[in-house]
Amino acid sequence: MSKEKQLKELKTKVKNADSAAKRRAIISAFYEIVRNGMEIKVHNVALNKEISITNISERKTINRASFDKKSTLAVFELLNIITNATVVEDNLPPKIDSRKQKSFKKLIKMSCFVAEIGEVKLIVGVNGVGKHIQYSLSAVE
Repeated sequence: MSKEKQLKELKTKVKNADSAAKRRAIISAFYEIVRNGMEIKVHNVALNKEISITNISERKTINRASFDKKSTLAVFELLNIITNATVVEDNLPPKIDSRKQKSFKKLIKMSCFVAEIGEVKLIVGVNGVGKHIQYSLSAVE
């Protein structure tokens, strides 16, 4: 079975799935993008920067997106969203009480419209050496 057909079947299953099933679907989608824990980089047009997808991206996105059908579907569009997202707010400070955000010197809130999903929010963290890392992804309700 082709990857496109597998992806289409998985998307169909997600529409009526519980959060555990959505979590499994998100994990499958992530591992199609990032294999063997390797970091990949995607060029963002608006920032004219490479945004890395790392294990930080994976954990936050899996945990958050599994509770909402549209956020789950957004994971399947992750590469497209990172490429086409536009900046909503720049230079946001990381939350002081969040240990996951401590490694970032600033956050960038971005947005992208995706057919069938609507508006999707993308949070990108910038670390001390200027590396841009996809931190969070969620559909806007």
